[in-house]
Amino acid sequence: MSSRLWLRLILLVAAIIGLTLYVAFNPEVVQRSLAFGWLNVAVLAVSYVVAQYLNAWILKAGLEPPYRGIAVNDAIGINMVSSLAGYLTPLRLGGMGSRLMILRMKYGVEPGFAVGQFLLVTLMTIGLSAAFFAFSVLVHGGEVSLRYGVAAAFMAAIAAGMVVLCALLADKRSYSLLSPRLPRLLVGVHEAIARPWKSQVKITLLLVVSFGLQVLQTQWLLHAVGMPGDVFFSTLVCALANLMLVLTLTPGNLGIKEGLLGSLAFVFLIDEKAFVGALLVDRFVQLGVLMVGSVLYSSWGDGSNRKY
Repeated sequence: MSSRLWLRLILLVAAIIGLTLYVAFNPEVVQRSLAFGWLNVAVLAVSYVVAQYLNAWILKAGLEPPYRGIAVNDAIGINMVSSLAGYLTPLRLGGMGSRLMILRMKYGVEPGFAVGQFLLVTLMTIGLSAAFFAFSVLVHGGEVSLRYGVAAAFMAAIAAGMVVLCALLADKRSYSLLSPRLPRLLVGVHEAIARPWKSQVKITLLLVVSFGLQVLQTQWLLHAVGMPGDVFFSTLVCALANLMLVLTLTPGNLGIKEGLLGSLAFVFLIDEKAFVGALLVDRFVQLGVLMVGSVLYSSWGDGSNRKY
């Protein structure tokens, strides 16, 4: 077993122990979670189904052209299976691997192109999340700007860096200089990232809408545990959550996500225990939707439209 795998396992165990101890010493977290209410759970679950539809259109926009004819329902299933695999593995490796395999077997998508599409959406997600983070801190001002000013400047630099990186990979001349230094798996990354401008705009708009939905979901979480909603706080939470999803250390960033996002409660004077309780409910609902969707897709995928 490699040292990296050992490190990830150690981090996972430490995160589980830390989260368990936190909940044990703060029983109010569990009480707030249990008081969330089934109606709120249902609304949250529906919102995650809508999010999967958005992700399906993003996947289609990233593959068409040249890979046409991917049904929306199939794209939803592929996203759910790969998201679940990515959720349960560090660094989203399981998500990318399962997506590569399904797209290759069902639609003949070249691995390099699939990786390129995955990389494009990831880079755009990082860039947009970083930009939203910086913008939110700048607009909010006050103590938030003082505490997160350096972080906001760093995020703005990341957003600009993502734009430059996408431009370099999309440009033929710069890519020809970079390609000899890229891993073999990224051979087709240029073709996937050099999308028609309409596709790029469509993907960007869908990602913006998806981010807006995440903000509404966070607002609902706050409302469900009896806390006043703060749009700026929700925007910061969603931006950090997206960045942590991309730069994950433990499966689903278990423990790390709750700790980092929970720390924001101190700055915004929000009930930390109620917020962490809401995050735990959100985690279970999201995981439940992905598991149910993956099982349904696995059963439905054996139908007559299956190409392998």
